Amino acid sequence: PHVTTNWISQLRQIPKREIVHNITVYYPQLFYLPKKISKMSLGIFLFFRLLPIVRQLHKSHRFQIIHAFGEFPEGFAAYALSALFRLPIIITHRRTFTSNKLKESYFLKKINSYIISNINRNITSSDALSNQSSNFSVVAPGIDLLKYQSVDRLEIRKKLCLSTQKQILIFRGTLLPESGINYLIDAFELLAKKNKNLVLYIIGRGILKDALIRKVSNLKLDKCVTIKDDVDDRAVPLWLNAGDLFILPGINAEFPVNAIKALACGTPVIACKSEMTSEIVPDSKIGLLANQRDCQDLAMKIKMGLARRWNRKLLVKRAQKYNIDDTVQRIQDIYDNCT
Repeated sequence: PHVTTNWISQLRQIPKREIVHNITVYYPQLFYLPKKISKMSLGIFLFFRLLPIVRQLHKSHRFQIIHAFGEFPEGFAAYALSALFRLPIIITHRRTFTSNKLKESYFLKKINSYIISNINRNITSSDALSNQSSNFSVVAPGIDLLKYQSVDRLEIRKKLCLSTQKQILIFRGTLLPESGINYLIDAFELLAKKNKNLVLYIIGRGILKDALIRKVSNLKLDKCVTIKDDVDDRAVPLWLNAGDLFILPGINAEFPVNAIKALACGTPVIACKSEMTSEIVPDSKIGLLANQRDCQDLAMKIKMGLARRWNRKLLVKRAQKYNIDDTVQRIQDIYDNCT
């Protein structure tokens, strides 16, 4: 967690470890240096913070693989730890290689390139993330298809106390600048001027929450835009089923797993164009793609999506490609090949 004010008291509130779903999770605390050297310093600091934890765990459990998620600082620290303990290392890359390196220093790029080339296996979530090297494997994130299922939309709306007459748009994700949520609200404002039957539910938490509440208020959209940060994970499938459309306005390069969950619930996806979303929404039978950072085009695609009759069975079939059981098996196969 990022500590910005009252940092000493907040630092004490961060647990050093906790149990999540019967798994012990450790939270190493790091200090941030000036921005120009922060990424490199974070990798070094994370290594030294993890070293005593990893040494103790390895002594008691003798684990066989180190698996990191992300290049810096996680991948850097994991690579150093794997070299020290002489263990195989796997790195899962979350973003495209063209999206997250443009602002990095030449030195950092060289380190990244060296690590990628000299670890046992790189895992990416799609072909768009892969750099086509021989030590890359594509393993798309999976979802629990037993949890995310298509059910009767009207019944779900009644259960959630939602209108059965309104056209409902759903956004589910973290409220960050790269989520593109501001473009969604701007697009919604354009639509709401002519469509008084339209409502938007923004489900998620994040640093933009207060700013979004102010924006909605300033645009006088309070009655038709609701920001909900209290939706339990168990209720997410209900909300995804309740929507006429799932909107993914994001401008980031991470795998949009929430779009897969929406499809599994039989809800069509309106997303912004990217290498990732083009894989999930390959044609107009599954959803529609709008230009990035273009609220007018996004509004037009939403309008088209609301006017169209969708084949929910086809949407569910598309989502079945991303079964969590298949994902787990592929990762297990990679582990077996690395040990």
